[in-house]
Amino acid sequence: AAEGVRSTFFGVSILDGDWEVRVSAAREPVLSALKESVRGGWEVGLHGSNASASDGARLRTERERLEEALGSGVTTLRQHNLRWEGPSSWVRQSEAGFLCDSSIGFNEANAFRSGTSFPFPAFSPEGRRLDLIEVPEVFMDKLGPDPAAEVEHLLSRLRRSGGCASVNWHERSFCREDFPGKAETYLALLRKARADGAWMAPVGEIARWWRESRA
Repeated sequence: AAEGVRSTFFGVSILDGDWEVRVSAAREPVLSALKESVRGGWEVGLHGSNASASDGARLRTERERLEEALGSGVTTLRQHNLRWEGPSSWVRQSEAGFLCDSSIGFNEANAFRSGTSFPFPAFSPEGRRLDLIEVPEVFMDKLGPDPAAEVEHLLSRLRRSGGCASVNWHERSFCREDFPGKAETYLALLRKARADGAWMAPVGEIARWWRESRA
C-alpha cells in the first residue's frame, strides 16, 4: 500500500494439511486482514488446495466457502504449487465459477511458461472457448544469486513485448529476518516498473480489462 499499488491476495478456504492451516482464511486474523484488503480496493482470490486441482466439485466448494467468509465474490484463482493439468483444468475452473486463473508458471524458475507475456482466453480440450482468462505467472520469490539481474531481465522482456507478468510474492518473504533481501527485491521491482510507466493492478482486474478491451 505504501507504494500505491493494489494487488491480489490468495486465501485458502478449506483446511487440508498443516501448511494450509497456517494460511487459511478460516483463521480470524487472516480473515480480518483479507476483509480489510477488499474494503481498501484489493482483490482476494482463491488459493486452491492440492486436492481441488483435479476435483471440480471441491474447487467450487472452496470458492463458495471463501465467498461466504469474506461476504464478497471470488472469481480469481491460483492453484497451490501451480498445479495445472492442461485444458481440462480450465474446464473445471470455469465450471466452478472462476473468470480468471493464474496457475500457469514454473515453481523453480522465473520464465514465460506459456510462451507469451499476454493474458489469453482459455479453451476446453475440444477447442471450445471458455469464459476464463489466463494471466500466467511469470515471476516468483524463488530467486537466484542475483535478484537484481532477474528483475531487470523480466522488465527488459516486458519493455520489448509491451506485455504483462503476474508476480507471486508469498507473505513470508516480507520477513526480513528469515528471508533477507526478498522484500527489497519486490519493492525494487515495483519501483522500476512504475518508472517504466507500467500499470500495476490485481490480476482479476487485468483479466477484466483484457476481456472488455477485446469484446
